[in-house]
Amino acid sequence: MKKVLKFLFLSIIISCGSNNDSQADEKVSYATEGFWERVGTIQIVNGVSVDTIYWDDLELETRPRQVKAYAGKHFAWLSNAGVNQPLNEDHPWKTGAGAFGTYTFNSESTNKDNMIESLTNNIGGSHLWGEGWQNLSKDNPLPIRFEATVTDKNYTQLAVRDVESDSIFGVDERTIGNTPEYAEYFKKIDETQSTKIDGVWKHIANVKYINGIAVDTIGVPEGLDDHKIFHKGNVMVNFDFTKAKKGDPNWGGAGLSGKFTYKDNLLVETFNLSTGNWRATGGEWPPTPYDIEWIDDDSFVQVWKFVARQGENGELEFVENESKETNGLLHVRVN
Repeated sequence: MKKVLKFLFLSIIISCGSNNDSQADEKVSYATEGFWERVGTIQIVNGVSVDTIYWDDLELETRPRQVKAYAGKHFAWLSNAGVNQPLNEDHPWKTGAGAFGTYTFNSESTNKDNMIESLTNNIGGSHLWGEGWQNLSKDNPLPIRFEATVTDKNYTQLAVRDVESDSIFGVDERTIGNTPEYAEYFKKIDETQSTKIDGVWKHIANVKYINGIAVDTIGVPEGLDDHKIFHKGNVMVNFDFTKAKKGDPNWGGAGLSGKFTYKDNLLVETFNLSTGNWRATGGEWPPTPYDIEWIDDDSFVQVWKFVARQGENGELEFVENESKETNGLLHVRVN
């Protein structure tokens, strides 16, 4: 089996070209490493924190969710903002937004912008946040600057106004760089031990199996960037299909965040935040198992045990795969 997978893997690499994302040797680790759940907003007046608005205290039909993930030099975030808003046909999702990219953080810097997130991919409503949020790529990233502070348990970030982009995240420019200011307030999500699968990965191809044998590999469509971060029991997915347009079921991509376990080549993902085109009922996926077949330490295939399909309500449901055919997702490590 492994010989067949290696042959198919080499075939897809040759046909698609080498994956430059996986070739970098540089490894970094910042104090922000890990997953963070937003718990509220801090009001700042004249540089002094004067109030904290906790999301749990808000009387809303659905509690807002926003999760950020930092691993190595990469980051991703996902939110469910707008989950109760009426569907807008000109809007790719009715349930939030997300992004993926690289970042730098210097906790010892005296500059306000001690963190810079360079967005290379975005999903959901952020496609409509302005000209700078469109057509993102590794060669055309969008830098967002923050003043960030980190402790073992908490993390805050305050947007620093860019002279070329007065308004970011849809926030009025009067609240950026002036008083009062509003910082996002996060709490670190519990972690478990690291596993072999921890890291940042990119889905580059789909593998077709018949009777448990890999028979074919097809590269992902042009314009699809599908990234996943595993870190100490937490997982986030950023599925950005830039070529999809209005009317396409992949328009706006999709995002997932939650927990995972990995042992003896069995991966179980339990997403508790799902948005966009992969939203499950109530936002939560059931625990979903996969077989993991390693090609080498930097590539694996995630093989579906269940089949995901759209239910009558348009949201995802999961049924056991009774067919002789199944599919796997070929991932390569991004350093």
